[in-house]
Amino acid sequence: MLFSLAVALMVLLVAAFWVYQGLFNGVLMLLCSIVACMVAFGFYEDLHSVWSGTIGPGLGLPLALILIFLVTLFALRFITDKVIPDGVHLPVAVDFAGGGVAGFFTGMVVIGTALVAAQMAPIGASVFGFDRMSADPQGVMV
Repeated sequence: MLFSLAVALMVLLVAAFWVYQGLFNGVLMLLCSIVACMVAFGFYEDLHSVWSGTIGPGLGLPLALILIFLVTLFALRFITDKVIPDGVHLPVAVDFAGGGVAGFFTGMVVIGTALVAAQMAPIGASVFGFDRMSADPQGVMV
């Protein structure tokens, strides 16, 4: 429960940040984060196969996922900032409200990707307040 509240707070903080950045920048960041997420999930196993002998499967997979995600996200954001140096000017209410909505979804994508990587890490089963349920041979959860 506490971990879920912390994650919700992180998403809301990302949304609050993008409120002040505006609708156009928020939508650009949302698109960049979606593309970066797709690239990361598409290629993290390939990157892991490069260093699987040295790092191993425990930390190799989440590290590859986060590394590809962050590098792609920063590269895409850098490119969009250089190609579009000045954003679109909208009315303040539309700009703030749209930035908040786009920021909320950006936070969901970014925090969600980080949580998937954290789930892949070799940490204890009940660290985040979640313990996997096991089933008996008949399929009944115990």
